[in-house]
Amino acid sequence: MADGTSLADAIRDAQRLGYAEADPRRDLSGEDAEDKLRVLAWLAFGVNPATLKVVRRGIDAETAAWSARVAAAGDRVKVIAVCGHEDNQLVARIVPTRVTLDDAWSAVSGAYNRIVIDSVSAGSLVFHGLGAGGRATAGAVLADVRTPLA
Repeated sequence: MADGTSLADAIRDAQRLGYAEADPRRDLSGEDAEDKLRVLAWLAFGVNPATLKVVRRGIDAETAAWSARVAAAGDRVKVIAVCGHEDNQLVARIVPTRVTLDDAWSAVSGAYNRIVIDSVSAGSLVFHGLGAGGRATAGAVLADVRTPLA
């Protein structure tokens, strides 16, 4: 939507490209991202996915309009999911976030996803790659099928 595309057109484009489901409500509400964040929190922190409290704000007409204003000012809006310890509590949130063009998050677009893991022992680890669309989904399913269960 940063290039002026309407929310409805952006949804249709995302569906056509295989980035959004035929029924995009879970994509737009952030529920799909929340499911993934719950699994990542379980793997990273050992928290029961069902008990993780997640603050979530999805994409709607209001955030789409805000995104257009932010883009006109030269920045971008990205929906960013965060999970980590703050004040000795595990905090999880998924919110549209304004980022500047020189921020690495602004370069994430299309079918690409980005994960940053901040570790005391290893520093900041960044993973950036395809995470949506037919090939990425097919590859993930194949990896799941080929991976033996523990």
